[in-house]
Amino acid sequence: MNSKEETRTVWFRTWIKWLLISLIWRGLELYFYGEARESNEDTIISLVLLWYIWKSEALKLRAWTRRKRNGER
Repeated sequence: MNSKEETRTVWFRTWIKWLLISLIWRGLELYFYGEARESNEDTIISLVLLWYIWKSEALKLRAWTRRKRNGER
């Protein structure tokens, strides 16, 4: 898999996981509060969560660093 494919895979997995977590969060808000309201705190938490998901997916595929596999430079 080349670096372009790795990047696409990382972003695809990141967006899917982020979307599922966001939908679950909205569902819990609807269940407990009866309505889903937008707030600045939710937006900030969501962006931080997106970054952490992206970082973890990149680390799984070793796409976080620019080094090639097998120790090549």
